[in-house]
Amino acid sequence: MHLDTEVVDVLKRSSASGNQLKLPGQLDRKLYVKVAKAIECAGGKWDRRSGSHLFEGPAEEALRILQGGSVVNQKSELGYFPTPDEVVGAMICWACIRPGDKVLEPSAGKGNIVRAVSRLCKSVTAVEIDHQHIADLKKIAGPLDEIIEGDFLQIEPKPIFDRVVMNPPFADLTAPRHILHALKFLKPKGGRLVSICPASIEFRKTKLFNELRSFVEDHDGDILPLKEGSFHESGTDVRTCIIGVSL
Repeated sequence: MHLDTEVVDVLKRSSASGNQLKLPGQLDRKLYVKVAKAIECAGGKWDRRSGSHLFEGPAEEALRILQGGSVVNQKSELGYFPTPDEVVGAMICWACIRPGDKVLEPSAGKGNIVRAVSRLCKSVTAVEIDHQHIADLKKIAGPLDEIIEGDFLQIEPKPIFDRVVMNPPFADLTAPRHILHALKFLKPKGGRLVSICPASIEFRKTKLFNELRSFVEDHDGDILPLKEGSFHESGTDVRTCIIGVSL
């Protein structure tokens, strides 16, 4: 989302302290609406009591990004929907993680999956494209070997992981692209991937969905439909499933 010059000007005159972002005084109503929309896209929520917009993490980081003239809407542009605990539990059961396994989470978000995986093994690598989530990942206690900030699809695959456990972005139906890329990071013998995927994998006929479906079938993998509303608490009712496939 690209921001108007007048919106950026307001944000450059704004201030941040802790998790609070304060605007520079009274704004024209029309301009305020545009500024507030940009802040909301960055993860800020208006708090009447403090007279500021509140963020889950440091507001200074969000303000710096906004002042650059663009902002990513996590849900509509990145397709980010946190994995609910119940779904994480099902994924962990399917992944069969062993204490000595080296595990990759390619779309780590705020760490819902990483947190659960790190309780089971000694080596976890997390990849996350959204800078605002990196701070959350750094707070996770446990054997988090490496946190990589960047686009997972741009990372050169190295088949060194015993397990990949992931909830890829759904935006623009990119999930199959992420899953197919993630498979290249698995050890060729004994590696296992468990991933959330749109339920449309069972019928959608695009090239990527066809390729992913064929891979799962060729490797005797499984597709487990999740109940309706499994991601409702995360902000979407899109139908989903869990893919489990071993090399």
